[in-house]
Amino acid sequence: MKDFIAKEFFWFTVFSLSSLILSFIFLVSLKLTYAEPVMNEIEKVFTFQLYFIGWIVSVISLYIIRLTVSVLKKLFTS
Repeated sequence: MKDFIAKEFFWFTVFSLSSLILSFIFLVSLKLTYAEPVMNEIEKVFTFQLYFIGWIVSVISLYIIRLTVSVLKKLFTS
C-alpha cells in the first residue's frame, strides 16, 4: 500500500509540474496573456482564474491519459 501511495504521489507531482506549463500554453492559445507590464486587479484575477482552470483541466487530462495507457497495457499483457 505504501508503494502505491508513493507512486501516485510521484505521478501527481509530475503531472502538477507539467500542468503548469500546459496551462500557460492554454492561455497563450487563447491569446489572453497581457502584453503591458501593469494589469489592474480585475485583469489579474481573471488571468489567474483562467490559469488555474487550465491547470485543473491539464491535470485531469494527464490522469485520464495515464489511466487509459495503464488499462491498455494490462489488456494487451494479459
